[in-house]
Amino acid sequence: MRTLVRRLTAYDWIENRFMEQCIYWKEDGFFFRSVYHSPGIVDLDTLPKPDPIPMEDIRALWHEGLTVAPSPLPQPSYVKVPDITTWEVDAGEWTVGKRFSAEVEILETLRKHPHPNLCAYLGCSRDGDYIEAIYFQRYLRTLEEAVEMQEDLDRESIIAGITAGIEHLHSLGLVHCDIKPQNIMLDDKNVPVVIDFGSCEREGQIMVRGGATPGWAKSSWMYGPGAIRVAFKERDLYAIGLVEKYLRGEWSMEEINNEEPEYLESANVSLGLDSTENEVGHLSEAR
Repeated sequence: MRTLVRRLTAYDWIENRFMEQCIYWKEDGFFFRSVYHSPGIVDLDTLPKPDPIPMEDIRALWHEGLTVAPSPLPQPSYVKVPDITTWEVDAGEWTVGKRFSAEVEILETLRKHPHPNLCAYLGCSRDGDYIEAIYFQRYLRTLEEAVEMQEDLDRESIIAGITAGIEHLHSLGLVHCDIKPQNIMLDDKNVPVVIDFGSCEREGQIMVRGGATPGWAKSSWMYGPGAIRVAFKERDLYAIGLVEKYLRGEWSMEEINNEEPEYLESANVSLGLDSTENEVGHLSEAR
């Protein structure tokens, strides 16, 4: 039986034309991808069966020393799974699985050195030889959502909390590399908590697992042949300064969005543990 994992549609808004749709599904324990260059609904059950995506490309290997998530999970909690939609045939060393594994190692470090302004990592679940999912404490809402709802926020307290969490991260020799309102949660007492360590790197390392979001970093750090693709503390500190401007109403989402590329990939349809959600570190509510 085939289970739809995700359907992605790529659309060129500049040329106002459909580009392609990618369909990911699971069958008999393996994952598959089909790409179509025509719009319209595709019948999952009639798709030709390609070669499966190599499991080692999209899953991180389990090893002794990893924290096993408690069972039952404390509620509410969140689950994060490898995003197979970022899989590339020629990804080289940094496959989806390797990136996921690197994030888990960062989280294991944070578990040994916790901070109230950094997300609470609960551990991982196992599927045979592989890490199935990462589990986190669930927080109330993102900073972006709170601002959009025009909540009365203590800006100084929020910035102080974010800064404290990031300074603790820096003391461990780590750089977050993707600070933005969508990656900052607020709990029921409006305490800010930094999430999404999918781009986090050791200070001085080349950023191979992602990086800052357009609008939340200097363009010279992101684009062009001279782009600086190294993790350094100033990336986080600069982004915190922009978040502070955002909280003061001096840096709007409209301005930020105008800096983003015109090309858009819109995602819809996700089912089960093998699916991922948009934004907020690809977090889905745990079952």
